[in-house]
Formats: sequence, structure tokens, C-alpha cells
Amino acid sequence: MKILVNGCFHRIAFDLIEHYLNEGNEIFGFDEVEEDDDKFNLYALIGRNALFHLNKQEKTHYDCAYDFTSKQLLCQFSKKNSQKVPIQLEDTFISGLHPAEEREEQAYEVHIQDIVHFLVNLNHCSLVPDYIRVNGKDEQSVHIISFLNI
Repeated sequence: MKILVNGCFHRIAFDLIEHYLNEGNEIFGFDEVEEDDDKFNLYALIGRNALFHLNKQEKTHYDCAYDFTSKQLLCQFSKKNSQKVPIQLEDTFISGLHPAEEREEQAYEVHIQDIVHFLVNLNHCSLVPDYIRVNGKDEQSVHIISFLNI
């Protein structure tokens, strides 16, 4: 499968890429990388993988795409030949991404890997809604629940 990830060194995008690379998928990532920033350190971790291509435009169609460049959204997701679906996080604290002291009392706590699994599973859905609110309060929302292994 060929997957496009714009803003590929966003923390959640990077974990998503690692997941897809471990499954043997080909990733076309786009982002600006400077040698003196954190993005370069992330690039060093996956840059040698033959299935990862940085800033290389292909004239092929991608099976799905994730865009992490919006400041207001978690990302936008699209499958082959479909429109982008905005995915918004509401009242959510992401453990593994933000320091614990930044957590608000009302926020749901979700781990990065749970969000990654949610994003991967979207690719397996035959129908995807026009807009997804994660942990929102309306009836159209999706709630991510973590299960503890005891």
C-alpha cells in the first residue's frame, strides 16, 4: 500500500509512519527538515528505511493520505479518490505528547498509540463520514477508549 503523509514529523504522524513501515507499506512523507531541529532527529530514525521517501513526489495514486499541517485539526484523512475528512480532537489530553501538568480536569486522556490505531483503522473502513470529532460531546463523535492489560 502507498501512503502519503504531509507534515510527517508531527509527533503523531511519525508514530503513524512507524506503524505503517513495520507493516511493510510504502510511505511518501512531506515536511521541512533542518539539521538543527527535532524533525532531523526523527528523520534519522526512519530515513534509511527503503520504504520511506521524504519530499519525493510520485506520479502514482496513493491508497490513502494523512495531512498533519493544520493547526486547528489533528489531521485530515482521505482514501483513494475521496475528499479529505477533517479530524478534530475535542477536550483531549494526549499522553506521550504533552507534559502531564498541561492536562485540564475536563479532558479525556488518550495515548498516542490509541490515536495511531484509530487512524490506521480509518483506512480499513469502507465508509468514512464527512467530519470526525474525537471525544466530542455531540452524537456524531468518536470516542477512543484505552484498555489496560492487567
